[in-house]
Formats: sequence, structure tokens, C-alpha cells
Amino acid sequence: MEDHTAQHKADSFSVFVLLILLMATIMTVWALKKKQIRTIHESAMSIIYGVLIGCFVRFTPGEMVQNEVVFDPELFFYLLLPPIVFHAGYSLNREYFFRNFGAILMFSLCGTFLSCVTVGAIVFPLTVIFHDSLGKFLSIYDCMRFGALISSTNPMAVLALMRDFQTDPDLYSLLFGESLLNNAVSIVLYTSIVGMGAQSKLTLGTAMLNFASTFLGSFSLGVLIALITAIFLKYTTIRKYDTLESALFFVLSYSSYLIAEGFGMSGIVSVLFCGIVQAHYSYHNLSPETQLRTRELFELLNFMAENMVLSYLGISLFSYSGHVFKPLFVLWSLFAILVARAVNIFPLAYLYNFVRRKNPVAKINIRFQMVIWFAGIRGAIPFALAMQSHSSPADRIILSTTLVIVLCTVIAIGAAAHSVMDVLGILETASDPSGMVTYFILFICSAFTASLFHFVDSFCHASFLGSARI
Repeated sequence: MEDHTAQHKADSFSVFVLLILLMATIMTVWALKKKQIRTIHESAMSIIYGVLIGCFVRFTPGEMVQNEVVFDPELFFYLLLPPIVFHAGYSLNREYFFRNFGAILMFSLCGTFLSCVTVGAIVFPLTVIFHDSLGKFLSIYDCMRFGALISSTNPMAVLALMRDFQTDPDLYSLLFGESLLNNAVSIVLYTSIVGMGAQSKLTLGTAMLNFASTFLGSFSLGVLIALITAIFLKYTTIRKYDTLESALFFVLSYSSYLIAEGFGMSGIVSVLFCGIVQAHYSYHNLSPETQLRTRELFELLNFMAENMVLSYLGISLFSYSGHVFKPLFVLWSLFAILVARAVNIFPLAYLYNFVRRKNPVAKINIRFQMVIWFAGIRGAIPFALAMQSHSSPADRIILSTTLVIVLCTVIAIGAAAHSVMDVLGILETASDPSGMVTYFILFICSAFTASLFHFVDSFCHASFLGSARI
């Protein structure tokens, strides 16, 4: 009975911590918007607040409280991720999305695969050179697995700026669409690689076939559920009862994710295309009250879920007790993802422009390519994938490296986004030709990262190539 009471108190405390973080983020975002400060994005503030709370929790007595505020991947995948992905599809500008669908598909399918292979190929030699500290833990399989999960991007800060300044809709749809499908492809690719590792007899051809069947099956399921919803709404009178109509729409949309996951497919692909088709067909069969309610509901759920996830990430830096930091591997991985992002964007954009050379308007110019490359922020999905398995030393190295990369890219790229896009002429504001603001912000973020490594290394009494445990 006492253990149950203690567990109940710990659960209440963890929920209370998340609500405090969400409230602090809301108030900060309001202040930033009121002062028109654009160098700090709400995602960065959520993470920073999470880091501060995580540091406080880490040094408070009682392991039960510390264990309760650790990031839970199951909570993320089944409760927080579906409304984020569905809102992305439901609020999508379908005209520009499908006008650039060829480029989006190329970047998300071919580009994610290239990124995965490039990251794996760059980090693996490091494990060979430093065999004692890295190689005995990380195999080529682990490097490819890491390449698959870290190839998932979420350019929330750049997209928020583009929405505020109403920039080129083609660039926005390219970046937004590529990030959506990229997340789905990254998850399926990671699952396929993990399957290859679990089944030694599984060949590359079989893995690619599983990848294609999973993607197409998930796509078909999402579209099917959305069409069923649209037909039911059109030929019934449930619209007379707007509360029931809203509830049914929500449940059917959410079921596309759960059914796909239940049958071993990709829930994120299913719910994404369910949202797109729901917006195209079902939305027009809803009553005016339900149309407004669903828009506002999913926008609210998206905001709360995104910031709760990022706060969780910040907390996990200190609250999770199994971290194994390899600072050299982290720095080399940061370099690898920059190269991999370039391999993803520039060659494929050149190929796309060559194919569309007779239509200059449809080409992706170099400024757009630079923005797409720069916007490669890593979000919560890589960390959630890494958290699914953290029993072996290789798993914990990948988990800790992924967490640091997510924190660094969200803070650094989010802070520099306004200045970089201003220098490239994407934003219609007074330009900063020298780019000094950008360099200053990057310097501050680099100093923050270096200080973080120094603190972790000093706190754990580890060498530069040794493991650092928190």
C-alpha cells in the first residue's frame, strides 16, 4: 500500500512538472511574440526549461521521482506523435504540396536513404580507429542503425519563421513535405535495419521489399479510413449532432495510426495520409461547427504535444541514469549529419533541375537548396527510436549521442534561422550582408555545447575518448 501511494505521488509529480514546463513555455512564447524576438524559437525554450528541471530533479533525493520523468517512447509514439502528424497532414496546403510532390518524394525517399548510408559510412571508420573506446561497442550494423534514426528531421523553427513572414509557398511546401515524409521513411528504414539485425538470414532484397510493402500498406490504410469517414459523413445525418460528429471524426482519424501499428505497419505514414485525405474530402462533409472545432482542436493538440515532447527531451539529459557519452563520437556525428544532409539535398536537387530543365519556374534554386540543407534540425523522433532499446552499451551510446545532437541542432539552428534566411534573401526584412548576427549566435551555441561537454566530462571524471555517465 505504501509503495502504491509513493508511486501515485511520483506520477502526480511528473505530470505536474510537465504542466509547469508547458505553462512556462506558453508565457515565454507570448513574451517573445510580444517583443517580436525571433532568434529564440519556442522549441528551444521548451528544451532549455526541460534541461533546467532535469538538472533539479537529478540532484533531488529519491530515485522514484527521477525514474518517473524519464522520456517514455511508448507514450510518445501512441499518445503525443499521432496528433502532431495528423495536424501536419490536415493543415497541409495541398495545392503546393502536390505541385512539388516529385521533389518531396525524391528528397524523402532517396534522400533519407542516402543520408542513412552517408552517416553510417562516416562514423564507422571512427569506430575502427578508436577500437578500444568505440569499436568494441559499435559495429557496422549499429552505425547504419544510428544513420537511419538520425536522418529524421523536423525543421520547426525554420517553418515557423516562414509562416510568420509568408515566404515563397513552394519553398515552404518543399521543406514541410520533405520533413513529413522523411520522418515516416526514417522510421520504416530504421525498423527494417533492426529487422535485418534480429534475423541474420534476412537479405537486403527482402528488407527493401519489406520497406516498400510497409510504406504502401500504411499509405493505403490511411487513405481507406479517410474515405470511409468521408462517405459516412456525406450519407448520414450525424452532422446534426456536432459533438458526436467531432468525436467520430477524431476517433476514426486516430484509429488509422493504431490499426497500422497493430498490423506491423507504419502508423505515422497511415495517419499522415489519413489527415491529407480527411482535409480534402471529409472536411467538406462536416458541419461548420465541426469544421472550426476540428481545426482548433488539432492545432491545440499539436502545440501541446510538441512542447511536451521537447520538454521531455530536455529533462532526459539529466534524469536518465544510463547515458554513455563519447564526446568525440558526438562531434564526429554532428559533422556526419551535416555532410549527409548535403549529400541528400544538393545532388538530388541538381538531378531534379536537370530533369525539369525545360521548365525554369519549377527548378529549385541554390538559395532554396541552402535553406533546405540548413533546416536539418533533428527532433524527437530520433530520440524516441533510440529510447526503444537501451540495454546494451551500443544502444546507450547511440541514445546519448542522439540526445545531444537533437539539443544542439534545435538550439543552434533555431537561433540562427532568422539571420541565415535573412542573408539568403528568403525573408523580406532588412538584410544583414555581413552575417555577423548569425556567426555570433553560432558562436554562443558552440560555447554552450562545449561547456556542456566539459561539465559532463568533469562531473563523471572521464577522459575525452572515455565514457561519461550521468
